Amino acid sequence: MCPDAPSGYQFQVTEELGMKEERKVTVVALSLSGAVLLFAAAQAADSKKGKVADQVVPAAATVWQPLDPKMPDGPQAATIWGSANKAPYGFFLKVKAGTQFPLHSHTYDYDAVVVQGEWKHTYTGETDSVVLPVGSHWHQTGKKVHGDGCVSQAGECIVLVSYPRGKRDFKPAGGKKAM
Repeated sequence: MCPDAPSGYQFQVTEELGMKEERKVTVVALSLSGAVLLFAAAQAADSKKGKVADQVVPAAATVWQPLDPKMPDGPQAATIWGSANKAPYGFFLKVKAGTQFPLHSHTYDYDAVVVQGEWKHTYTGETDSVVLPVGSHWHQTGKKVHGDGCVSQAGECIVLVSYPRGKRDFKPAGGKKAM
């Protein structure tokens, strides 16, 4: 049992975990917590306006669409709340392993959480970027040039992205790869 848990919750550890496994469990829990908090904040803002109905969407029912209609087999997006043209807006971004976005910027700030795979988020001139596993997150200031990519060896990456103050956009910065 966990004495710090809210009333009515019981936790029981049935097997001792090593440090690596503990970190993995913590990272997944933080990732899910971050995603839930981003989702809840946007839903709360919309529900105050009377716009949101309760909904539950199993992962298999997620509707994916091309991020760029000119690239139907490229990166995919699934809207979670709002609209890409108006804040607040949140979506899952899904890209194939090895996908690298050129250096670019966005007009507005955004926040992101890695939900699946391993990601790199780099800034212009940065030589030592860190691989971001599941549960990692970052805040990106608007108008700041950066690069992104899925560095997983196989499969795909999924990132939850939230634009709380403006619409989603993508402004290439000379077309150079960041990674």
